[in-house]
Amino acid sequence: MMSQAWEPFSDALANAPTPNTLLQLVIQFAKDEGITLGGGHSAQVLLARDTRPTGEYLLDVATKGISAIVGSVALDMGILTTPQLHWMVRNKNRGLKASEADYFTQITESFRHLLELTPDDKGIDELNEKLIVDGANGIGGLKLEQIKPNLARLNILVRNSGKEGDGILNERCGADFVQKEKVLPLGFGPNDVGVRCASFDGDADRLVYFHVTSLSKTSVDLVDGDKILSLFVLFIREQLDIINGKDNKGLLPTRSEISPQESSRI
Repeated sequence: MMSQAWEPFSDALANAPTPNTLLQLVIQFAKDEGITLGGGHSAQVLLARDTRPTGEYLLDVATKGISAIVGSVALDMGILTTPQLHWMVRNKNRGLKASEADYFTQITESFRHLLELTPDDKGIDELNEKLIVDGANGIGGLKLEQIKPNLARLNILVRNSGKEGDGILNERCGADFVQKEKVLPLGFGPNDVGVRCASFDGDADRLVYFHVTSLSKTSVDLVDGDKILSLFVLFIREQLDIINGKDNKGLLPTRSEISPQESSRI
């Protein structure tokens, strides 16, 4: 993700009234950030798009803009989720393999190793509990269908998968809809009472869990990002208690962009 400190520059760039103003903004930004212009350094810019109708046009415009900068090369990575593209950028910067196949391999291998850590007293039925995923008729549903065969021990059913004719992106489905409206997405109903359910957003970088309540056949009990993070933190604390014994532990949420200098003062 782009650094939060660059957002004012991005806003100014997008609202530049003339080409000359835009050029001056770029020159000043490069100077402030110590970026050498004029082809002194080469750069690869990884691009991808999701299934929105505007994706092809935006990809073409971005490619032309990147190609106009001396020493810059645009690499079209295909139709991807946002997390996939982030992973590819990270791996490219580390000199590692960065294809979609490599991404799926790492995800499935990591999941397999995680299952190997499952305590012996966890029965197979517990692991195979069904999970119904609302794909928001976007890229997340398509990619989940693609990786499902490699996650054999997960009992996943995808609805609103994004296949042609399946529905409109984010139309009465997806994480934003479920979180804001607190109602079931399309394709879910009374038969899903008591079953674990989840919704992706359009580009699959957000996820909410929910289940259909028995009191109402349309409302949901929601587990959003904050609650999911809390569950992760509780799990980590439990593991630390096992290793080190129980003691007083405090937790402080911070921005992901926080600098080492700032963290040392907390």
